[in-house]
Amino acid sequence: MASEFPHLQVECGKDGTARADFDGTIYGSEYLSLVKGQSLILLRCDSHDGGWAFGVSGEPGGQRGWFPPSYWKPAAPASPPRPPAPQLAPWQQGMLDDFQGTVQMFIAESGLEDWIGEALELLSEKQKRSVIGPRLRCLAITSSKETVVLSRIRDVASLPQRLAIFGRINNLDSQLVDAIGSQEPAVQEEVMQWPKYCKLVRVVHPNAVVYRRLSDAQKKHCSIEAGACINQSAHAAASSNATHVNPQEHKQLQYRPPQEIVEELTLELLDALRRARRAEEDLAKLRSEVDELRRAKKHDSEGTVHPNAVPMPAMAA
Repeated sequence: MASEFPHLQVECGKDGTARADFDGTIYGSEYLSLVKGQSLILLRCDSHDGGWAFGVSGEPGGQRGWFPPSYWKPAAPASPPRPPAPQLAPWQQGMLDDFQGTVQMFIAESGLEDWIGEALELLSEKQKRSVIGPRLRCLAITSSKETVVLSRIRDVASLPQRLAIFGRINNLDSQLVDAIGSQEPAVQEEVMQWPKYCKLVRVVHPNAVVYRRLSDAQKKHCSIEAGACINQSAHAAASSNATHVNPQEHKQLQYRPPQEIVEELTLELLDALRRARRAEEDLAKLRSEVDELRRAKKHDSEGTVHPNAVPMPAMAA
């Protein structure tokens, strides 16, 4: 048995484990026998002990004795306690409860405009549930509830679906919608401007406005790829077939607006010209009145009679 050292307390030691097996019986009864991995508490280790360490094997209250300090490995430091996991607030969770009503009930309860219902009707049942199911807090406090719903639609609907919705809620011509759909996705997104400006508000001629958007988006997209367009044009001019243009490809690449859209644009242009002429006439009249007032003020300051003033009659003798 290992000898007792009652003046040494286990609580003042350092916890650790044995690195390898050690047979202490060959050195004497005061030496510990260790098994790799067993608990070993280091109580003392200094130069006065001839290079030996003193400790306790096993759990507190086990055998005490001497052992080589190189056989002792300190225990890994205890990791600090983890902080409590944060909890999502109700508005962050998104769903306080699920709305189980119809689209019409959702429109009425949320105070949305009727055209939102037209947009929702073009979605599948699963997509509708994803849009109208979660009751978000922001839907009750935002100044643009329709934009919030359109953002939800963007998350669940494909690009062709959103293009169909764009045409429906703005009453666009089917040919114009088809022309937009034949463009690249980036051009389509530029035309629709989803979700903030996809609904045209207080617009008399929506087809004309959307056509302008399409023209601007095509120009912008073409300018981005100007280098590629120039290279392709040069290559086509050098080829023997460059003079022959496929009519079908030309029709797909070049969109010609219908006659009614051209008429709408013409009417808007004529109306703008009339307003500009009236503004110019009003401005000219205003300038004339200002000049007249300036001349009258100048003559009054000089003490002369205003040329337009009626002469005072002479007093009789």
